[in-house]
Amino acid sequence: MDAFSIVGFKGNVVRAKDGSLNVADLAAPPAGRPETPHAEEQAPPKVRIAEVRIEHAQLAYRDEKTGQELRVNELNLKTGRLEDDMPSDISFSAHVTGKRPDSDLRAQLTGTANLNLVKRTFALARLDGKVSGSAAAVQGLDARITGSLAANPDRGEFKASEFNVAARGVYEKDAFSVVLAAPQLAITPGKAGGAAVTAELKVKGPSRNVDARFRLEGVE
Repeated sequence: MDAFSIVGFKGNVVRAKDGSLNVADLAAPPAGRPETPHAEEQAPPKVRIAEVRIEHAQLAYRDEKTGQELRVNELNLKTGRLEDDMPSDISFSAHVTGKRPDSDLRAQLTGTANLNLVKRTFALARLDGKVSGSAAAVQGLDARITGSLAANPDRGEFKASEFNVAARGVYEKDAFSVVLAAPQLAITPGKAGGAAVTAELKVKGPSRNVDARFRLEGVE
């Protein structure tokens, strides 16, 4: 496929008071044609797309029973060439708002993605993500994620390199900051190793006063 492009897409999902979804019929088989079980699981197709571009998309969700609402505006996604085991630049941004709880968040992410649907592996490198805004009792959130991640879920393998998370804001009336650093981490079903993983949590305000530090040395 040369390219996949969507501009101005709008999607609306509603959960009725009886729990049903307005999009449930889209996933159901045509009337009079029951689902037929597959004798064998088919291998996923090889992906070859020159470019994926989604611009100014909007997604909305509403729960008529609880009154919860979630809306994603200005959703943008752009990738380079998508092909198994081929690194592809990616960029993502979105504005998320909601009610019950109230939220107003802006997110953006850049990096490099490497997928293999046949082997069921994925890797995200040179990540640089930012989230800012408010959500429920958290106000003035300013968070950033950087680093690289890779995983093979079928084999239970996970790797992190120069992975860092830093966030600050106000929870209720207390200011907080969180820092997590994983310079090098490799996890398999029988072993875990790498450089020390460190974390720091600080909370200061009328209701809480916390200064906690955590350090996990490499384990073989």
